[in-house]
Amino acid sequence: ENVIGGPIPPSIGSMVRLEVLVVSKNNLSGPLPAELFGLTELVELILDENALTGTVAPELGNLRNLEYLRLDTNQFDGALPSTIGNLVNAIMLRFDENKLTSTLPDTIGNLQACEEFRVDENEMSGSIPTTIGLMKNVVEFRLDGEGREDGMEGNNFQGTIPTEVGTMESLAYFYVNDNSINGTIPTELALAQDLQLLYLYNNPELTGTVPTQLASLSSLESLFLDGTNLQGEIPAEICAIRAPEDSEAGLVELTADCLDEPPGSAKLKCSCCSECFEAAEQPAVVTPSTPAPGSTEPVTAAINGTTINATSVTDKELPVVSEPTSAPAPPPTIDIGAVLDSAVDEAFQDQSSLNMLLDEAIQDASLKDLILNASPDSMAALSDANSPQFKALVWLSDDPNLDSYDDQRKIDRFSLASFYLSSTPEPWIDRTGWNGYGDECDYYGIECEDTRVVALNLTENNVRGTLAPEIGNLASLLTLILTDNDIEGPIPGALGRLSNLEVLRLDDNDLTGGLPTTLGDMVNLRSLRLDDNELTGAIVTDLGKLSVLVELRLEINEFTSEIPTEFGQLVNLRVLGLYDSSEDDSNLLTGTLPCASLGNLASVESLILNDNELSGTLCTEFATMSSLRELRLDKNFITGAIPPELTEMEWLEALVLDGNNITSTLPQGIGKMTELQVLRLHDNFMTGTIPNSIAGLKNLFLLRLNENGFSGTIPTQIGALSNLEELRLDSNFLSGTIPPQLGDITNLDELRIEGNALYSSIPSQLGRLKMLTKMVLWDSREALNDTNII
Repeated sequence: ENVIGGPIPPSIGSMVRLEVLVVSKNNLSGPLPAELFGLTELVELILDENALTGTVAPELGNLRNLEYLRLDTNQFDGALPSTIGNLVNAIMLRFDENKLTSTLPDTIGNLQACEEFRVDENEMSGSIPTTIGLMKNVVEFRLDGEGREDGMEGNNFQGTIPTEVGTMESLAYFYVNDNSINGTIPTELALAQDLQLLYLYNNPELTGTVPTQLASLSSLESLFLDGTNLQGEIPAEICAIRAPEDSEAGLVELTADCLDEPPGSAKLKCSCCSECFEAAEQPAVVTPSTPAPGSTEPVTAAINGTTINATSVTDKELPVVSEPTSAPAPPPTIDIGAVLDSAVDEAFQDQSSLNMLLDEAIQDASLKDLILNASPDSMAALSDANSPQFKALVWLSDDPNLDSYDDQRKIDRFSLASFYLSSTPEPWIDRTGWNGYGDECDYYGIECEDTRVVALNLTENNVRGTLAPEIGNLASLLTLILTDNDIEGPIPGALGRLSNLEVLRLDDNDLTGGLPTTLGDMVNLRSLRLDDNELTGAIVTDLGKLSVLVELRLEINEFTSEIPTEFGQLVNLRVLGLYDSSEDDSNLLTGTLPCASLGNLASVESLILNDNELSGTLCTEFATMSSLRELRLDKNFITGAIPPELTEMEWLEALVLDGNNITSTLPQGIGKMTELQVLRLHDNFMTGTIPNSIAGLKNLFLLRLNENGFSGTIPTQIGALSNLEELRLDSNFLSGTIPPQLGDITNLDELRIEGNALYSSIPSQLGRLKMLTKMVLWDSREALNDTNII
């Protein structure tokens, strides 16, 4: 465990960009330095379970960007400053298990973003402010005052539970037990419909009866009422929502002073409690008046002769179930087929024979034959009067300029109309020209050369529906880009007829099915991007025929096969992306790394194979790939050592091998990789010491060696990595002290060394890290076995 002690150095105030400071469960001592409250960019300040002393300074309110504050389990004393109301962005505020005194400030009502607020196990007193009703996002609210083992008496809040608690609409956990709360249980608690745990026990002056309205709390799991002066009987309505103790839902725990020994001694009768306690003699402070069931009379209580209407404090009504409203009518859809001339529709509206229909609608037999010969994929569709292809041919036959087109132009216009009409009714963002008889070269997204369509680019244009195979008829097409739309269905095999195509981008759509083998016929293709779809099956070996291919990206799909050895023929390839980064781990490429084939890719600059199930050892052939700049094999099943040959790759800029089963030491020659900017080896089984030669990585800006088995000390030479922005050495077996030389890495943005066996104070030299935004020396939220003591 890290053992990091002593005071927080005032030099920490120089880290003006610091956003995260985490030093949990250590031996930090002394007061919080005033300089700490000048770090106004702080979002997380986690200092729990130390030995910090002194008061919580009013200057804490300067940290207005704070979202998470943990000062719990220290030795802070004095009052909680009213300036905590300035922390309007706070989500978590924990001051529990200290020695705080005085009252709870009214300004907590400003904490409307707060979800967890705890001051339990202190020595606070006074009444609960009515302003808690403004904390509409708070989920857990704890004021419980149970005494501690160190002799502290605990909190002792007095007064009533404010009726405003009913407006805390997100409240799930409400602890006010072990205090001196008096008065009755407010019926307004029933308005907090998310309430799960309600702890009111050990408040001897809590009187009256148990409100029937609490039975409406459908999420309630625990209701503790023992150690109070409640009288009467637990309402039958509450007993009706009791659940068996082994149940996962419902009111499982219900306690009260209902132990009737000797008979007749119980003040609060309960036929359904999970546990009954012996009632203690308590003074009757309040005499409640509870209306009969179904009565509209308000609940009142007589206190010192004065009648108080308990429901008049708030005008909010108890929850009722309203009748469901009917769903709004869906908006009318736009029929994209309406772009056809209505007279054309009438021409084939009443025909019974589909063949006769086509002959009747298309008077020009030569046009029909031309299309059928040029587009054999359209034959079946042209026998269906409702198909996009049929409507496209009818539209073309009615074109007033038809006689002026040569055959290829007629085919192009038919193919584009089929593509357009295959879209679903939702309109494209821009469909200029597509629904008329104008020149196709003026259509949005189209480029032409000598009246021939050479490019179709409809990126982010809300194109939906399936991809019409007629696109394969555009014989002059060089570029087809339909990126970031909602095209679904399979990739048509007809695309293989586009023998002149150089760029095919169908990435970021919803395409399904397997890869057509005809993709291998597109011999001029230089860029093929099918990434971020839902394609399945094997990666076809035919892609190995694309000898001029420069970019091949198939990542974020659902392929399940080995990497084809035929990829070794793609000698011009610069980018190969087969990874998966989706949450459901879709791509699951298997088998061993095909080292011999990959070694042939002499032009590859980026080899991205992460998040698969590839196995085997790291390829020594990588060392011969002199164009390689980025190598990513993270999150696979790679085993064995890092070959020393890889350290000769002085040209490599990113080496990413985390999340594997690598079991070697870090090679001494690592310092020769002088162009390296990213080194990620975390989450492996590496051992040994961190070599001093790491100082040679002068261009490194990210170093992650965390979650391994590295031992020894943190080398002081790391301080020479002046370009480093992120340093993670956490979750290893490093020992010794924190090197002051870390303060020389002045570009450092994130420093994490938790989960080691360091024994150190915080060096004042770290105050030179003015670019630092996150420093974690021990994190009680994540590190399960952290032994640092700082």
